[in-house]
Amino acid sequence: MKKIIALTINLFAFCAIAQKEIVLPEDSTKRTWDFFKYFTPPNPGSLNEVVEPEGCLKGAEATYKESFNRFDKLWSDFNSGAKSKKKIKQSEKGTENQCNSITRNASSYYTSINTTSDKCVMARYFFTIKGYKEYCEKAKELYPSNSSIAGSYETISEIVSKLGDKENLKAIEEKTKADKLAKVEPPQPYGSNPEWEKWFKDYFLKEYTGYTFIKQYLRSKEWSIHRNELTSVIIDRQIASTIGAKKPDGTCVLIELALYQDYAEGKYGSSYFLKAAEAQQQILCEKLK
Repeated sequence: MKKIIALTINLFAFCAIAQKEIVLPEDSTKRTWDFFKYFTPPNPGSLNEVVEPEGCLKGAEATYKESFNRFDKLWSDFNSGAKSKKKIKQSEKGTENQCNSITRNASSYYTSINTTSDKCVMARYFFTIKGYKEYCEKAKELYPSNSSIAGSYETISEIVSKLGDKENLKAIEEKTKADKLAKVEPPQPYGSNPEWEKWFKDYFLKEYTGYTFIKQYLRSKEWSIHRNELTSVIIDRQIASTIGAKKPDGTCVLIELALYQDYAEGKYGSSYFLKAAEAQQQILCEKLK
């Protein structure tokens, strides 16, 4: 509950800042000073904690548009009045450093977009990079002879071009998933034990209705004993195996299973499995042959 309240307060605070109208003063020195004070890249805000994953793209786009409109208005207002050339010159190095910094960020964010499956991260970074381009484009207009700023703008423009439009994010996401799936390999079995393998296969056939057994990879050579860290008293022992199977939807998975036997009164008890501890990982079906 406290987290929800905190997030709500943070969201309200963000909205209040977003809606604040920036009015540049008439004095050329003060208005130039204020311009550079507010001259920052338009951005989509932070969405991970306040928007559901499926709504991240729409949320990021809406917030970015608001931010861009303020950015664009600030630029137009600044250019419609008197400016201090001295203050503009004094701000050149800071603006150059900002362009260099966000160019490095843009390269890093581009990599993240092409490697993550987090929709919120993809949406936020996509619009953040777009904002970086807008900032460096305006910086380039302010300082047309600054080669460093021009280079930053060129680099970010190339990144934006490679990203394409927002609809291309879905294609990038699908490619990332496909690339990750292609790298999944079945585990190497630790020898063979027909009795143990039968235990695991029988359990799988009973518990995973509709799945088709394809192959088993025994993951234990011997029992792994679990002891109390303080007293060294035996708690239980376990063995593990991985089942390669086809799901009812036609996709294939690796299912990690573990069989336990609790220890009490000098002996091990009956075997059991923990369904809640069983993990699945998708794998290409041809790799289970």
